[in-house]
Amino acid sequence: METIDLKHLRIVHTLVQYRSVIKTAEVLEVSPATVSYAINKIRGVVGSHLFIRTKKGMIPDSIARDLSARYMSMLKEETPSESEVTDQPRTQLTIRSNALIELMQSLSSNSKKNKCKTIYLPQSKSSEERIYSLKNKSVDIDIGTRLPEDSNIMKIKMFSSKVSLLASVNNINMSDENARSLWDIKENLLMSADTMDYFCNNIEASIQTKEYLEKGNASLTSANSLNLIAFCAYSDSVMLIPDFFVEKLKSFFPVVAYPLPDKLEIFYDCYLHCNSELFEEEGVIESFGHIFNGSDDATRYTFPASPKGDITS
Repeated sequence: METIDLKHLRIVHTLVQYRSVIKTAEVLEVSPATVSYAINKIRGVVGSHLFIRTKKGMIPDSIARDLSARYMSMLKEETPSESEVTDQPRTQLTIRSNALIELMQSLSSNSKKNKCKTIYLPQSKSSEERIYSLKNKSVDIDIGTRLPEDSNIMKIKMFSSKVSLLASVNNINMSDENARSLWDIKENLLMSADTMDYFCNNIEASIQTKEYLEKGNASLTSANSLNLIAFCAYSDSVMLIPDFFVEKLKSFFPVVAYPLPDKLEIFYDCYLHCNSELFEEEGVIESFGHIFNGSDDATRYTFPASPKGDITS
């Protein structure tokens, strides 16, 4: 059987992570044609399509995932032993998160002092993809909605927050309590595909919220919450936002938060996930605690000295 060139394997691995031929080419500093050639070359060897082209990008099949894991395994074999790198500080962290968490991290004082290079990847809605990336160590830290249990992944619940309506300070439709109704809001609600999965505390509220959001006449949908926030700040549209982020957003946008109408009560929980091995590296996870010390409207969680298993509260 024909062997697979390591350079081609690297291209598959990178495409698994970014799901974009153009982005993969940019990261590897090659042409898109080189990426396509490598994928076609490996397809001929393994007899699999490897990737399915969709509106959400190039979705890898099981063979592509296996090849990506094989590439990571080969890199691990080539790296120095643990004893040789014990005293060497980590130089790079790869993080999956939503746009708001990325903003909080970039604005924090510790991020300016941190000499470790941070690479952010867009969050995936697929729990399977998120777990896979953590287990094969192509992603160091995943911050977002809680992932299913896995013995190889540590979890910390970072904060729990109520969700409110974000609107421009100049939005006259929101200034009068009597004018702010479910139906008025629905006509101007912005929808985000930014993996901010909200929840309700009871079945009745969950059903009402689901029906309300699904039947809404969204004026704009974006994969990035920051795009919606900017649009919201300078229009009459409104959007859902966890209270945890509001005060920080007020520093950059002319926005204000209003409580949801009585019939809607929505919450958001945020978790930090990482491979169990990363948890043992001193200071790496603790350095993220400062991101979650901003809002009095959120319940926050602190790091124990020697965490074992899930850290939730």
